[in-house]
Amino acid sequence: MEDVGRMFGFGDPELAENQEIEHTSYGEKLSNACCGMFIGFLLFFGSLGVAGWNEYRNVANMKSINEAKEIFKEASCSPIKTELEGQLVHVTCPLSNFQVLGQNDPVLQGIPEAERTGLSLDSYMEVFQWKEVVKSKTTDDKVGGGSTTVKTHTYNRTWGFSAPSVVSNFHKGGASCQTQNNNNVCLNWDPQRESWWSLSGYGLGNKNIQTATNVKAGDYIVPDSKTGRLGDSKVLTPACSSSNAGGTTTTTTTTAPATTTTPATTAAPATTAAPSTTNSTGTRRELQSSTTTTAPVSTTSGTSLVCSPGGASLQGSKMVWQKQDSNGQTTDYLTRSYTIRTADTVSIFALQRGNTFIMWGSSYDNDYGLFEVTDGNFTAVQLLDQKEAENVGLTWTLRFLTLLLCIVGLVMITAPLTEIPDIIPCVGPLLGDLIGYALWVVDCLLGCCCWSVVVAIAWIAYRPQVAIPLLIASCGLCSLGGYAAYANHQKKQAGKTTEGGKGEDEEEGDIEVAAEYAPGDELEKE
Repeated sequence: MEDVGRMFGFGDPELAENQEIEHTSYGEKLSNACCGMFIGFLLFFGSLGVAGWNEYRNVANMKSINEAKEIFKEASCSPIKTELEGQLVHVTCPLSNFQVLGQNDPVLQGIPEAERTGLSLDSYMEVFQWKEVVKSKTTDDKVGGGSTTVKTHTYNRTWGFSAPSVVSNFHKGGASCQTQNNNNVCLNWDPQRESWWSLSGYGLGNKNIQTATNVKAGDYIVPDSKTGRLGDSKVLTPACSSSNAGGTTTTTTTTAPATTTTPATTAAPATTAAPSTTNSTGTRRELQSSTTTTAPVSTTSGTSLVCSPGGASLQGSKMVWQKQDSNGQTTDYLTRSYTIRTADTVSIFALQRGNTFIMWGSSYDNDYGLFEVTDGNFTAVQLLDQKEAENVGLTWTLRFLTLLLCIVGLVMITAPLTEIPDIIPCVGPLLGDLIGYALWVVDCLLGCCCWSVVVAIAWIAYRPQVAIPLLIASCGLCSLGGYAAYANHQKKQAGKTTEGGKGEDEEEGDIEVAAEYAPGDELEKE
């Protein structure tokens, strides 16, 4: 019976091991749609507000750029022209007064200072982890007005810069992931739970470690807030100094003790007294800390380098931490790389204030102005053209985004209307879908009308030559939509008249004639 019910769309579908099913009642669907309606109002009015602000922001930036083109002055790198104090200036100067960075990081102290001299030092850390991807498919029930959702859980292992999820929170406590992992337990290791993590100062993802201060552009001082954004990145290869390694460097051959024959991937305890490993090419070195760690068995030569927390190894230019996986294999689970930024010249377009720079505010709106600090040799025209292109790009991005959110808001507002027919057995979901398609068309037209009217009104104050035609077009679009709705109504009325044979006016006329020539009246006359 259950199979017959599935054949005709009744009953629950068969599920795979990585699937689960959820039922939503008719009342819950209406309740969710009503809650979504309030969110839709927020999206609708919020997007219109952002759309109006975006147009003002666009015009304010355009007027600021045009004003800057007329009033800016060319400054000199050395000596500083005091007569340009408080004016908008452009200057391109060589950079100097860099700093040696990474002096507090043990794994960088072995790198020559010339390679660690620059503008800013950053690190990037990734964690190898299992991630759960949930795909949902919802179908309306044939009876009852509810819906059935089938969720499919799939898993993939990849590098990410966020803290890994707890596997026990996966579907079936991680059992579904285990099925897709050749029946091996899925393991996620969170480095933030390691004993050495809190004292290391490390952070997942991109993290600025140090930024140079008082960097000079000619005789000017580059604002510290802009220094970290300058220059191109160069990857550093970590290296411990001889002092960090105890003042000596030794090469030995070590063999991990074992009572039975084990594969090379078996984990064996290692402490800081045990030297790390390096292969014959020198491309891999163990960087051990003062804490007891677990490392794979190795019988290769090694160089003792004691400077890395957590017992990381060096693979190319990356620090790598390892764990033993559930299949008995040792795997890399955490990496860290270092980059340093350097630059030769810098181009600045800002207000001169003493021997440094601050933001210049336009006369149109002091909150909008220019404060451009870009590495490289750029003329004032090039910087302003680039700023103008960025403004245009952001403006059109926000235009499309606000229009889309406006329409989505209207769809969410009208969503309850599509759920009401679902209570009708069998044909209810189909009717709801048809109503939904019709409402999509109406919502799109209405959303475009409302959005364009708001944009036109926002432009009236400062772009009347564009705003007035746009407002006329918007009103025409609204009128066209209203006329289309009226014509559709008239068409339906005409269809009813054709089906009934006579319209309402004709029926009223027949009634009057019948009353006028009633049989009783004729007898009285006779």
